[in-house]
Amino acid sequence: MHFLTLLSLPAALVLLFPAQISATPACYMVDGSVAPPSFVPCDTSAAVSACCASNQTNPDICMSSGLCYSTNGDHAGFIYANGCTDKTGESSICPHICPNQANNWEGGSAARSWNVLQCSPGAFCCRPSTNMTNCCDNSTALITATSVGALLIATATATISSSTGAAAAVMTVTATATAEPITQAVCKDNTAVVGGALGAALGAALLASLGAIAWLCLRRPKPVSPPQTVTGYPEYTQAEAKTFQHPQELEVRKPVYEVQG
Repeated sequence: MHFLTLLSLPAALVLLFPAQISATPACYMVDGSVAPPSFVPCDTSAAVSACCASNQTNPDICMSSGLCYSTNGDHAGFIYANGCTDKTGESSICPHICPNQANNWEGGSAARSWNVLQCSPGAFCCRPSTNMTNCCDNSTALITATSVGALLIATATATISSSTGAAAAVMTVTATATAEPITQAVCKDNTAVVGGALGAALGAALLASLGAIAWLCLRRPKPVSPPQTVTGYPEYTQAEAKTFQHPQELEVRKPVYEVQG
């Protein structure tokens, strides 16, 4: 008879539950180096996905182009190319708007990640994320593109229930927030453009939720006033009693007869 020892228990669990132990795909920076723990795939179910620093208090927002819109600290409002789950960076899913391994850095120097700035409509530039110099003045860093993508914001769904003694009213509001492609910004950065698109998208979801709450409040029946309790007795008016006189018997006088003598 064979007994399962404690040392072999983990191995047995791996064989019994292989699907539950599958880990999230690792992320790699543009140069192929391992990304910090704050970087996670934008689509964990895909074979290859772009990666953004979304595993932190102020998470990045993934973009349709594989770029990342930062909301964290001094980096808020800037767009970055941070890499993907393909270590070689050759997959078409990985961000290729800036120099990378797949194009041999376009003859330039390698970078761990890139900061993408918009210089004018249709004109962008890439600078290493550690370089604060404005790359719009560098002709070798300029790239041409109609857009750097749109923000990928999850659909906002609000389900609000209101129940009464007679029936229950349930209203579901779904607000799909889709940002417009980013095509205009100043040379320094595109905080105003992206921030406005983000605010409009989230504002639409918020207004939809508030509308649902207002709708339910109008449908709520008005409270019925409780019956008033009568305290005391009704007030009566005392009427003056009428005096009733009993009829008196009249005295009957007998006739007097004269005696003749």
